[in-house]
Amino acid sequence: MKAILLVMLLFAETISFGQQILTDNDGKKVLLKADKTWEYLIEGGNKDDKLDGFDFRKTLWGMSKEQVKQTEVATLVKDEVDVVIYSDIVASLNSFIMYFFVDNKLVRARYAFIEKHTNKNDFIFDFKKVNDALIDKYGNPISDKEYWSDDLYKSDYDQRGFAVSLGHLKFFTTWETNLTTITSALTGDNYKIQHIAEYVSIRLNELEKNKKKEKSKSEF
Repeated sequence: MKAILLVMLLFAETISFGQQILTDNDGKKVLLKADKTWEYLIEGGNKDDKLDGFDFRKTLWGMSKEQVKQTEVATLVKDEVDVVIYSDIVASLNSFIMYFFVDNKLVRARYAFIEKHTNKNDFIFDFKKVNDALIDKYGNPISDKEYWSDDLYKSDYDQRGFAVSLGHLKFFTTWETNLTTITSALTGDNYKIQHIAEYVSIRLNELEKNKKKEKSKSEF
């Protein structure tokens, strides 16, 4: 056992507060805690499917809420049964970092960008900046669309941000890895604009859908 742990330590990836994610001889991820106890992590696939060993920030799909909280160093904002929210600066933008759980398994995560602008076109610049960062990491998207539900301002480039705030114009860009669907979205309604980048576990997505169906049934 000691020999195995020594091999694991050679592949250690320090995450926070003395905790480490280790890789054993079989390629399985192990969380080594600060108190020297350890446990296997639930992964959505082989380590070769990941660009940096993780699915979102320093987490893997299927992690428990406690495991996720041990990896995150941002400022905690909210801690509820099915969601944990942090605040931090991401891509130079004020942001919320949101983790969503079903049956205590991480199934989805999101960056919600909360930067404020007087000129609403600046939200489009933010959207493009985040997309450029995602392209650098994941390559070209599988889909990059803008949708006009009302073309009142379509010919006026200076009013495109305002059109987003009215809900007339929406932007959606999507990437997909073996394990994750990533969607960058810029939408709006009632003069307010929402900018998010959402990561969804492909393997665990059905778990969340089924949970929502159960909840809907229980309401009748």
